Amino acid sequence: MIKFFAKGFFPQYATVFVLGLALWFPAFMQSPAPPLQNVYWGPFALLLNRVVMVAGTTGTILAFLLTFFTGITVNTMAGNFNLSDKAGTLPLFLFVLLASFTPALTTASPFIIIVWLVILLFLTLFRHDDKEDNIMHSFDAGLITGLLTLFYYPLLLLVFLIWFALISIKGISWRNFVASITGLLFPVFLIYAWLFFTGNESVLFDKISEIPFYRLNTIFNRFTPDNALIISVTILIFISALSIMNKQKDLSIKQRSFLSVTGFYIMLSLILFSFFNSLEITFLLLPPAASVTLYHLFTGSTKTKWINISLWVFIAVVIINSWIKIFDVTQ
Repeated sequence: MIKFFAKGFFPQYATVFVLGLALWFPAFMQSPAPPLQNVYWGPFALLLNRVVMVAGTTGTILAFLLTFFTGITVNTMAGNFNLSDKAGTLPLFLFVLLASFTPALTTASPFIIIVWLVILLFLTLFRHDDKEDNIMHSFDAGLITGLLTLFYYPLLLLVFLIWFALISIKGISWRNFVASITGLLFPVFLIYAWLFFTGNESVLFDKISEIPFYRLNTIFNRFTPDNALIISVTILIFISALSIMNKQKDLSIKQRSFLSVTGFYIMLSLILFSFFNSLEITFLLLPPAASVTLYHLFTGSTKTKWINISLWVFIAVVIINSWIKIFDVTQ
């Protein structure tokens, strides 16, 4: 399987698309339940949630197509920044698999859009290495993080990703840090200004005061097949992140910096997933970076035979776990 996805021709893209259809098919066959929300969702997520509730099955189909094309974007980004083989499609395969391996993920959700902004944030951070005058890149990175915060409040933690990237990629000054904070505050200021002039600023402060400091993800409190799969994959992603951040041989300085940023993002995402969430859908924060770290973990291993067997078994378990719910509903 690893050898097959080392190429990037039509059969590889078609295989991933068919695999995605198999994983999302149970969601197409059932009427989508209203997406659950929690106290950490910001105003943009709540607005998108209303759209999703109206869209119904059409929204689910669009979510699948968006997931597939997001995977293509991640695959292209990884190739362009030398994080993977430009000619391969393994990151695409891993992204679609990670973003679709449990029924909890195969649904229309604001996090489908959040992932696009996360990818845009990565592109902005990596571009700091392109030229010396990169102040605007820092402002843009802060701006994107500010927008992400208005979708999901705990994503404010990504400001640490920006600072880590500025230190890792180098070629920056104190102005970059100031620009990132300015960009971060800009969308928040616009929202506050709108609420202030409409006389609703007190509502915003009341809602913020009600947000708990943390909330342990409830998947750790109950055992189900879906939760077992999510926890197992999360542990594997954590291992891949540690591996990639310690990987130094045969890599250029630029590659080391970019991969370190990718690994650090996974650490932050694991914090968000574990302590600021009660829904499995937050797992979608991980695939953009995990598809790259798992790529290096798998391709760097000498036991490719066992990795291929494990992937086949995992896909079979995932499909059986997803499809069996259809038979339970129809009976």
